[in-house]
Amino acid sequence: MGISHYGKQKGDWVRLRPLVKDALLAGAWLYHKPTGKWWTPEEFEEYYNSQALCNHDIDQLLENTIIRHASSGIAAGEKQIMNEAIQYSLKVAALKEKLEAFKLKDRLYRESKGKHL
Repeated sequence: MGISHYGKQKGDWVRLRPLVKDALLAGAWLYHKPTGKWWTPEEFEEYYNSQALCNHDIDQLLENTIIRHASSGIAAGEKQIMNEAIQYSLKVAALKEKLEAFKLKDRLYRESKGKHL
């Protein structure tokens, strides 16, 4: 299904203003869920106020932008780093295990052939 006639019409930035105002009052940031981008309320306002947005664009921003405190983003980022570090450690351990198994297989093969290098 395509964008409706209403959705294609030029949007009005004023529809986004309450989102910015609420973030300012909360001392919080704006987080765009699909892109993972964080905006200060001022950055958000400056950027989107200068864009030619249609109603569909504004609807999407209102649906996908939430007010969050930076501390939640920092905690999420730290958790993501920890999870990535764990996954990396597991991958390295698996590679080391595979390498040791190959080295053992090579040593046993050479010993069985009487070829000590």
